[in-house]
Amino acid sequence: MTGKISPQSIVDVNPFLRHALRTRRAYHRVWQARHPLLAAAASISSS
Repeated sequence: MTGKISPQSIVDVNPFLRHALRTRRAYHRVWQARHPLLAAAASISSS
């Protein structure tokens, strides 16, 4: 794997980050549920 570091490889190197990554994903799901229009706009602008 060259270039980008995937979140999975970071967790493989440092398992303590697993909780932080899960927390971030959970927060992102809550944010998308509360602000669906903003989440859609953010996903369109980032692609």
